[in-house]
Amino acid sequence: MGPTGLTGPDGATGPAGPAGPVGPKGATGATGATGPQGATGAKGATGATGATGAQGPAGPSGSTVGYTQTGATITGFHGVSLTATAANTAVKLTGAAVFASATSYVCYGSDVTAKHTGALVTFTYTSGSQFQYTLSGSKFAGTDTVQIVCQGH
Repeated sequence: MGPTGLTGPDGATGPAGPAGPVGPKGATGATGATGPQGATGAKGATGATGATGAQGPAGPSGSTVGYTQTGATITGFHGVSLTATAANTAVKLTGAAVFASATSYVCYGSDVTAKHTGALVTFTYTSGSQFQYTLSGSKFAGTDTVQIVCQGH
C-alpha cells in the first residue's frame, strides 16, 4: 500500500441533531435578603360586647353599716342627719331614725352659719327618740344653723 494523501478541506456543516434529554435538577440557591416591612393594614371591626357578668352578692341591709373594732357587724346600727335652726331646742326622732335608748347613740354638731362658726354644740340625750342640743361660746346666735349627725343602734 502506498502513502496517505493530503487531508482535504472541511465539508459543509450538517443539520442540527435532535435535542438531548433534560438533565437532573441542580442544587437550590442561597436565600435572598429579607425585603422591607409592608405598611400596617386597616383596623379590623370591633368585636361584639361580651356577656354581662353575674350579679354580686347582696350587701347588708340598711344604708349605713356599723362595725366593731374587730370587724363584727353592729346589729341595728344606723345614722341620722338633720339641720336645726333654733338653739337650745329639743329634737324628736321618729320612725327608722329612733335609737334603742339614750345611751345607744351619740350626736355631733357644727354651727355652719357664716361668721358664727366656732360655736360649741353640746347634746343632752333624753331617750332613743329625743335629745336636746345647746350652743355656747362667743360666736353664736339663737337662730344659727346647726348640722347634726347622730349614729348608733
